[in-house]
Amino acid sequence: MIRRKRMGKGIAKILSGLLVFGMVAGLVPAIPGGTVHAKAADVSEPGVAVYATKEQLMTAFTPDENGTNANVGKLLFGKNASGTAQGWYILGKDNGVQGDNTIIFAASPIATGINFSENPDKEKNYQNEIVYSNHYGASNLRNELQKMTIDTGYFSDAEKALMQETEIKTWDSKNDTTYTNSDKLYALNSNYSDNKYVLAGSADQIKISIKKYCSNVKSMWLRTPFRTSYCHVNVAEESRSYTGFAGINVTDKNQEVRPAANLDLSNVLFASAVNYNSSGTTQYEGMVLRLDGKDRNIGTVTYDAKTQKVNVNRGTTQDDVYIIIQYKTDEVEGCFIEKIDKNIEFDGTYFGIADLSKCKIWLETIASDGMIYAVKETGDTAQNPEPTPNPEPNPEPTPAPNPTPEATTPTPDPTPATTTPAASTATAPAASAAAAPVQVMYDILDGAGSSWTQNTDGSLAIRGSGEISKFREVKVDGVTVDPVNYTVTEGSTIITFKPEYLKSLSAGNHSFELVWTDGTAATNFTVAENTDQSVKSPKTGEDFSMALCTALLMVSCAGLAGIFAKRKRNLVR
Repeated sequence: MIRRKRMGKGIAKILSGLLVFGMVAGLVPAIPGGTVHAKAADVSEPGVAVYATKEQLMTAFTPDENGTNANVGKLLFGKNASGTAQGWYILGKDNGVQGDNTIIFAASPIATGINFSENPDKEKNYQNEIVYSNHYGASNLRNELQKMTIDTGYFSDAEKALMQETEIKTWDSKNDTTYTNSDKLYALNSNYSDNKYVLAGSADQIKISIKKYCSNVKSMWLRTPFRTSYCHVNVAEESRSYTGFAGINVTDKNQEVRPAANLDLSNVLFASAVNYNSSGTTQYEGMVLRLDGKDRNIGTVTYDAKTQKVNVNRGTTQDDVYIIIQYKTDEVEGCFIEKIDKNIEFDGTYFGIADLSKCKIWLETIASDGMIYAVKETGDTAQNPEPTPNPEPNPEPTPAPNPTPEATTPTPDPTPATTTPAASTATAPAASAAAAPVQVMYDILDGAGSSWTQNTDGSLAIRGSGEISKFREVKVDGVTVDPVNYTVTEGSTIITFKPEYLKSLSAGNHSFELVWTDGTAATNFTVAENTDQSVKSPKTGEDFSMALCTALLMVSCAGLAGIFAKRKRNLVR
C-alpha cells in the first residue's frame, strides 16, 4: 500500500498551530504559487507489493512448499457482486498455460449466497453420464462462475480479453474417475491427505496456506467432492485449519465464492498500486495492471540523474496524460503525480527526490476501454545520451590542375568552380545541420520591456511568436520558472505571471526567455518600486517580525508581572 508519512497527533497539532500562527503573523515567508516542496531526500526503489514488473508478477509472489511467501501481492481486477473493485492474490505463472501469465486467487468473496448445487438429489445427468450432486462439472457454482465471465458487471470487455481458460481436473466420487473442464474462473481444489492447503493451477501445482490466504470468518466453496457423501463438498476455512468436513450440503448458501483465474500478461508492462481519480490521487489496497501504450501516442519521458531533470514530451492522444514518479523513502512508499498538458521539464527538487535512478517513472492514460496504458521512461540521458550520427568523412581536397594560372587569370574558367574541394566545402554544413536541427529566433510580439510595480495586484503578460504546441518553459534571470507561477494561453504563446510570483522578485531589471522546442525569444522586464505611500502595504519582513516579537514580549512580561504581584499579595496575607 502506498502510504503518506504521518506525525503523532499531539506533535502535529502543536506544529500545525505554530505554522498557522507563523504564516498569519508573517514570520513564515510565503512561497510563490502557494506550493511548498519537500527537501530532497534519499530514496530507494518501491517495494514489490506496490510496484511489480511483468517478470515479478510471474515469479515474486508464488507460494513456496509451505504455501506461503514473504511477498504477498494483491491485484485489483474486475468488480465483485457489490460493484466494488475485486482484489486478488497474485500466485505466479502457470506453466500449463502458454505465454506470459499469472494465476490470481480472489482475496475476498466475489459473491455470496450461491449454492454448490441447486438440489441435493443423489444423481443427475452430466454429458450423458450419471453423476452425484457434488460433481463440480455439473454444479450450479461452476455455472454461476461461467456467467460472471460474460457479465460486464463483473469484468469489462477489455478485462475479459486478458482472462485465459485454464484446464483443470477434478475427481468424480460416483464413477471414481478424473474428468477435465476448461474455464476462465474455477473453484480451488484440495488434497484429502493434507488438510492445511488448497490448490490452484492447471495441475493443482500451487499450494496455498489456508491459514495465510483464507478467511477466518466463513468457509469457501472448493470443487472437491466429499469422499463418503454424494451431496456434500469440501470447504476451506482458516479458523478450523482444514479443508473438508461432513455437513456442508451442496444446497448451503453460506459459503464464500472465491475462485481462481489466469491472466494473459503478454501486453502488460508492470503493475502499480498508484492510481488517481477526478478528486485527486488515491492509493489502493492492491496493484493495477499497466498495459503497453507504445502505440497510443502518449508521449515520452526521460530523466538526467546528473542534473535531476525530468523531460516530458507529450504525445497527440486526446486522453488525459499523467506523469507518475513512484519511490520509497524512509521505509514509506510515496509517489508524485501530475497531469501533463504540454511538453515540460521538471526539476528533481520540485518533488523532493534526490536520486531519480531509484524511482519508477512513466507516463500513463486511461483509454476508452477502461484500461490503463503506460510508457516507461527511456533511460538516464546522462548515462545513455542520444546517439550522435557519425559525420561522413570529408574527402581529401583534390588540388586544382593548375593553381598558379588560376590565381592570376582575371576571368577564370567556370570549370574550376565545381571542383571536388568546392563540393566538399558545401556538404560539411549539411551533415552538421542533420545532427543539430536549426533553432528558430522567435520574436516578442507584446510585453517587451514591460514593467510591474511592487505591492500591486496586477499581473504581467508577455507574448511570443512561437506556436503554443511547441512551448516548453520560461526562464527568468536564467532560471526555469515553476509552471505554477504563470499561465500559458494561445495567441501565439502568451505567458502571464501571477502576482504572487512577481512579488517574490526584487526591484530592478530582470531577463526573460521564452523557450519552445525549436527556438527561443528573449526580452527584459522591470519590477519597479512603489513610491505611492498610500497604497504601499505594510512590511512583512524583519520590521514586522520585530514589532510582533516586541508586542508578544510585552504581553508576556505583563502576564508575569501579574503572577508575581498576586503571589506577593498572598504572602502578605
